Amino acid sequence: MAGACGYASAATIGSTGVEKYSLEAIQVSAANTNVDTGTLTITLGQAYVLNDTLELSISGASFGSVDKVTASFTCANGAGNSTVFSIVTASSNASTLTYVANTPAGLVPGQQCDIPTVMFSAGSVTAAGDISVSSVSKKAATLASFDSGSAAKIASVGNAWSVSSNTVFDGVIDVQNNRLVFASAEGPSNVLAGDEDSFAFSINVDGTRVGVNSGALTAISGTMSLTLTAGTSFGFLTDPLTDTAGTCSIGGNGAVTATPIAGAPTITVNSGCTAISVTVPTVAAGAYSVALGRGAANNTLTTANATAFAEQSYTSAVALSLGTGSRLASVSGTPNAGAWTINGTTVNIPYLPINTNIDLVVNIANRSTQTGAVTFTAWNASGTSCTGTLGSVAANANMSVGGALKTALQACTGTGWSGATRATVQLVIPTPRATTAVNSSFSASDGKSRSIVINDTNGYRN
Repeated sequence: MAGACGYASAATIGSTGVEKYSLEAIQVSAANTNVDTGTLTITLGQAYVLNDTLELSISGASFGSVDKVTASFTCANGAGNSTVFSIVTASSNASTLTYVANTPAGLVPGQQCDIPTVMFSAGSVTAAGDISVSSVSKKAATLASFDSGSAAKIASVGNAWSVSSNTVFDGVIDVQNNRLVFASAEGPSNVLAGDEDSFAFSINVDGTRVGVNSGALTAISGTMSLTLTAGTSFGFLTDPLTDTAGTCSIGGNGAVTATPIAGAPTITVNSGCTAISVTVPTVAAGAYSVALGRGAANNTLTTANATAFAEQSYTSAVALSLGTGSRLASVSGTPNAGAWTINGTTVNIPYLPINTNIDLVVNIANRSTQTGAVTFTAWNASGTSCTGTLGSVAANANMSVGGALKTALQACTGTGWSGATRATVQLVIPTPRATTAVNSSFSASDGKSRSIVINDTNGYRN
């Protein structure tokens, strides 16, 4: 037996324009605000009869208040055929709207329905995402579903406010001056007046997103807070002559300044000296900066009245609180805050052999109170470099790094390192040059011979 089968067409849904709304603007607006998404278009895929129903469902939000719901709409195909649909029941913040076909003529496929005002409730939006509408119709006689329309996006909701890093802390602490100042000759890009270093970040507003019902995004009011956390501490803010032991204060020898777009900032530091908080009462899009250091008036500090800068990394956390009352929007970011490094004393050793049967003898004498990690960079005959750390030098102490350096050189990889027999080595020692000496030599493992190598601290100059 032969037969024929076909597929019924389905309704299609579209929108005259899909707006990109700001989540923050929606969150700070009144909960009962109706947000207009424009005209919704549905093209019927099948024939309808009197009292068939068409149900609209919304996802990502709820429909607006009952007084804003379209009471009726007409579907027409341009050839004189039309159908009028009227609302069956309506309520505020509904997830579905049901309409009934109430005209008996012109109920044919292909009719286009224009629903002129489709609104969603601002209070129903809780997160970024798309707001979509789908449809399904039901037969009057059997209540069987037919002519379903797949979900179509009518609006997009996303974050318009964001935080980004502009300039990071990159001060190079000068060990030649007891770590009390930055070594500007080392080239930190953002050394300000005096011994300060700055961190800057921006609050951005995405101009492609719009406010509720064409409201300006930049008109949203709120506050901003920044928390800077030190990898070690903000101990340089203390004044050893006046501050109580175990506390940390702003002022005296330490300096913290902030440059906001609007409003005077409030700056505090916790008693443990590990976190600085900056609060700005009126937030606006633009650049903000925080400077840390001594301040222009404190360039001649001595170890008697100042705490040294610490080699450390910094982290930041920015929080925006937008809006007033119970309708608030929160935006956060963790822009890169950078780190402070030290310059140290550079010692060049022009030649050291690499051989299993040869021991390296490299001794460091530190006659200062400063401590820190000793690093090396080595170059082989091909010019390929290799870097590493040899341990930490203690205050007023001698340190032997020959064994660690031999092991490190034998483990170097890259062009020319396999089978390499010699290297030029540069040590960086985090102590002042005037109180640092390095003795470098090598000897056969049998201990019968030793060769001294002249370096930067005892005659050699690269």
